[in-house]
Amino acid sequence: MILINFLLLIMLFTPKLHAQKNQLTINDISHEVTSDKIKNATYKNYTYKLLNKNPFIPPKFNKKSGLGEIPILSPLQKFEIKELKLRGIWAEKGNEAKCLILTPENQGIIAKKNDYLGTKGSKIIDIYNDKIKLRSFYLKLNGNRVFYDHYIKLGNNSKSTKQ
Repeated sequence: MILINFLLLIMLFTPKLHAQKNQLTINDISHEVTSDKIKNATYKNYTYKLLNKNPFIPPKFNKKSGLGEIPILSPLQKFEIKELKLRGIWAEKGNEAKCLILTPENQGIIAKKNDYLGTKGSKIIDIYNDKIKLRSFYLKLNGNRVFYDHYIKLGNNSKSTKQ
């Protein structure tokens, strides 16, 4: 009985010993420096490029490349929402409603549904008789967007109310 248990234990641990023999060691990888930043690493028939010496350091981006910038599609995106004033709302027969928004430079700009306002990417969701509904967002620490709706009322100077 003891001999059978001993043989079973040997059989259970034998595959683990074989797996440890086939593990990759640092001597099996050859490195070739092709420039100051890019290396080629080769293991047997597999070759890949390393951009950093340390794979846990994120790559560096050029700040001048413009990554992450929101393109300005309207002059209303140059100002904060609290600086904009809603001065008029109208709808012609058969057409969608439009609104007149006054900038801090006293320039009146006509906006409609799905136009963007403010520097943070707020969007006009709906236009009512006395207010416009905006959808804005903020980023959580994990990178997810959290959306919320708020309103700018007609005649109010730079006031928006969340609802």
